[in-house]
Amino acid sequence: MEPNRKNRKETKEKELYQREKPILQYENDQKEVGDRIRKCREKLGITQEELADRMEKHQVVVSRHESGKNEMKISVLFQYADALHANLLELCPERFSGKS
Repeated sequence: MEPNRKNRKETKEKELYQREKPILQYENDQKEVGDRIRKCREKLGITQEELADRMEKHQVVVSRHESGKNEMKISVLFQYADALHANLLELCPERFSGKS
């Protein structure tokens, strides 16, 4: 891909990400999902830093998500699912189970 096209694509992705709303509205939900992410990570036997590398993020971001301190957007939840070889139901069953 030529440089200008790549920059336009990255800019477009950033704009979409900034408009995206957090998927988890409540602090308890964030903590529960963070716990599930941590358990999946530990089950794989990888560190926060290794997970962050898989997602091309900083370890501090993973730490804050696992502890429920950062709001999480759906695109980030997809990144976690991919990096952890998990599905969204494992990470966030309340949101994706179809139950109210």
